[in-house]
Amino acid sequence: MATDNPDVREAYEVYSNWSTRKGLPAQPWEVYKEAVSLISNRRLFVARHQGKIVASLIVRFAPGAIMEATAIVSLEEALHLHPNNLLHFRAIEWACAEGLCLYSLGASHLFARKFGGPLAPIYRYRLDRTIFRTHTPRDAGAELMRLGVAHPPSPLVELAFRLRKAKAL
Repeated sequence: MATDNPDVREAYEVYSNWSTRKGLPAQPWEVYKEAVSLISNRRLFVARHQGKIVASLIVRFAPGAIMEATAIVSLEEALHLHPNNLLHFRAIEWACAEGLCLYSLGASHLFARKFGGPLAPIYRYRLDRTIFRTHTPRDAGAELMRLGVAHPPSPLVELAFRLRKAKAL
């Protein structure tokens, strides 16, 4: 768990590097520093290799209840070390010691699913104030695409295998 400014600054550099690599905008240093300073409901965990921070995980939590992974980043050159696995493991150890009983990874992609446990749906409600109520139809379309990719029809899967086999010949 990181607490001092040099650790936080170095973790921010890893975050900035990761954001650039992913083509995402990085939060300004002040915003990041403020977020990790909220220690009553957040913790910053760091993974080091040869004295250098190579990955970080920020979790948000409600004391005595649930913890949620909110930001996990790592340096590309350290991925072979699997620092994200270590960070999640250490965060789980800390959460158990703190009496937290649930851990939400905030996603259901392959990395998150391999940790086990049930997938629980998360419901959110919002008031769509866009001019033509565009959020709801766009979300519904994205969900249909997600389901279609996750569970393609059998004939489509068979066709893909035949095409792959034909291409290999």
